[in-house]
Amino acid sequence: VARYNGSGNGVDKATGLAVDAVGNIYVTGFSRDSTNGFDYATVKYNPQGKEEWIARYNGPENDKDVASSLAMDTAGNIYVTGLSCDSGYNYNYATIKYNPQGEERWVARYSGLEQGTDSAIALVVGKSSSVYVTGRSWGADSSYEYATIKYNFLGEEQWVVRYNGPWKGVDEPVAIAMDAAEYVYVTGGSKGPTSDADYLTIKYSQDGEEVWIARNSGGYIARGLAVDAVGNVHVTGSGHGAYETIKYNPQGEEQWVRHYNGPGNSWDEAYALVLDDAGNVYVTGSDVSLITFDDFATVKYNPQGEEEWVARYNGPDTNWDRATALALDDNGNVYVTGWSLSSNVNSNYCTIKYSQETGIAEPSEQISSYHFEVKQLTSASMISYILPTDIRLSLKIYDVTGKLIRTLVTGSQEAGTHTACWDARNDSNQQVSVGLYFIRIATPGFSQTAKVVMLR
Repeated sequence: VARYNGSGNGVDKATGLAVDAVGNIYVTGFSRDSTNGFDYATVKYNPQGKEEWIARYNGPENDKDVASSLAMDTAGNIYVTGLSCDSGYNYNYATIKYNPQGEERWVARYSGLEQGTDSAIALVVGKSSSVYVTGRSWGADSSYEYATIKYNFLGEEQWVVRYNGPWKGVDEPVAIAMDAAEYVYVTGGSKGPTSDADYLTIKYSQDGEEVWIARNSGGYIARGLAVDAVGNVHVTGSGHGAYETIKYNPQGEEQWVRHYNGPGNSWDEAYALVLDDAGNVYVTGSDVSLITFDDFATVKYNPQGEEEWVARYNGPDTNWDRATALALDDNGNVYVTGWSLSSNVNSNYCTIKYSQETGIAEPSEQISSYHFEVKQLTSASMISYILPTDIRLSLKIYDVTGKLIRTLVTGSQEAGTHTACWDARNDSNQQVSVGLYFIRIATPGFSQTAKVVMLR
């Protein structure tokens, strides 16, 4: 654990983090200074957590400077962006480049079309150390607009593109991403014709030309964004009271939309999304249970948008638990973090590691009132299960690599005893061969896996 307390001995809040190839850690955020203003504060730690350097930025008005995002280039330079008060007491984008030793190389500021607040939210760095920054900027219609900027490696502004929706409301980006060809993608929320916010995703060329705009009506705001190796775009957030995850092809055409609605059938909100090398989609956030309030809920979809598994976590005090970020390692393990409220109304960091060795995220919540049994026959498996209540469930077959082989049951079923049979001999799926398989039953509050060996 490495802690940083700024010179003002006041509020210090981290907002961004990156790790380099040798394990050094870079953290940015905002920190109270000795004159009661906030500064950017960026800290480097070595792999053992020892502080190497601190770089602070105090804007021209010695007032509020709040960093929101951090990124690195392949040479080890660090880039930080956020908002900073100017000499007229307006807020601008302020983007800073530091060399690997923490020395400031340049500061680029952006003031929008009107006198008002311009707040950078996120940035990404290209192959030639070009820097792309997006955020919200006060516009001529007295509302916020998307404003995305490209700087070259010297911090010189190359272009600015703005988006103001046709319904003259708030347009606010949340995330930015880049594909292998250095096309830039921005997503967030935009005032719609019938809602306060729709998902609004834009693709720009390297020259700042708008390639396409994808709007999904009836959503709330997209929070997570990722682009796969072939340019498919994935966004997630909240829509229609559920997680709403969308896949677009490289032309911006919608491929699928998937909703996850937790057991409380209430407001569920996704906060983060990542992809693996196979194009599987992982989404995390919080869902609502009528008994346990908000819980962590992490969902995996295959590239076709089929739900592979759901892993839920209810903290030890059965209180509010909210996941805000996730990551994958090279072995396919899934890491989720966020906060969990305890009975004394204090919130704690809560981080979970899930294994996918059998294609299923574990641990899973076990409820003794369920019964699940698999009887192995010569080339078939007879599956029986008892449901204590009417519930939505899935019954699926996986191979040893975690690949989905067959979905036997999906959807809602009534309480009582049910049976299903998987006969490998007569399975039309040509992927079925001699070997070990896993049969998994899953409901929103229960999951269990059984092993079977298929003999031909």
